[in-house]
Amino acid sequence: MPIPRDIFASLSLVIPVYNGSRVLRGTLADAHTYLTALDIPFEVIVVDDGSTDDSAAIAAGFGSSLPGPTLRLIRSTPNRGKGHAVRIGMLAAEHDWVLFMDADHSTSIRHLDRFAPVAAGLIGAPATSRPPSSRPGIVVIASRRLSTARIVRRQHPIRQALGRTFPYLVRLLAVSDLADTQCGFKLFTRTAAQSVFSRLRTEGFAFDVEALLLARKLGFRIAEVPVDWDNPIESTLKVYRHTVPMLWDVLKTKWRLRGGRATAPHMPSP
Repeated sequence: MPIPRDIFASLSLVIPVYNGSRVLRGTLADAHTYLTALDIPFEVIVVDDGSTDDSAAIAAGFGSSLPGPTLRLIRSTPNRGKGHAVRIGMLAAEHDWVLFMDADHSTSIRHLDRFAPVAAGLIGAPATSRPPSSRPGIVVIASRRLSTARIVRRQHPIRQALGRTFPYLVRLLAVSDLADTQCGFKLFTRTAAQSVFSRLRTEGFAFDVEALLLARKLGFRIAEVPVDWDNPIESTLKVYRHTVPMLWDVLKTKWRLRGGRATAPHMPSP
């Protein structure tokens, strides 16, 4: 079975953060340990989305303690939303593969061990044997809703119920064949990342739906991988407050992309 270093010639890790000072340092430490062990070129890009706590200082301090410039901090102010932060980071990435993951570490970076054989299958040849320009656009996403996925620590029952409503409506309205569009752990070839995120418009939490719709319209291959998901104690997604705006964003995206072609690329403002 392929292992990550056999598949990923180089990797950019994008971590969006908003007021994540309590969890960010641990996530960065675990990610750096794992990526260093892979023995491949890598970079970590932290995008601070207008935090009012010490998130940016923690990222900067962690980066300064590392040998070499392996961590970049991008500060975006004021707060504009997770989609905006992820977009900035994905477009800034320089390596062959680009992964974004949540700052709360709800999905461990060690799931790349599971992603490697799936990515290899989508590409159809060892990734390291093909130049970056010839690698197809592929997307591998984490799923908490496949039968072999595992929820380590569950949410409050009311939050669980509301959390099931949004995925159901997304499947009904937009993406019918993917079990989980919202898990914050998604891997792209750089070709796919540049093509998708240069077209992305959604700045809030529903950006994942638009990213996957764009990937489909652009003809990229998408696969889901079951993960072990650990519900964070705190989350910047407030289900009660954000569900309706997220559904509205999905409807707007579906309308905008209703034709057979993806929207033209446009560059984000910081």
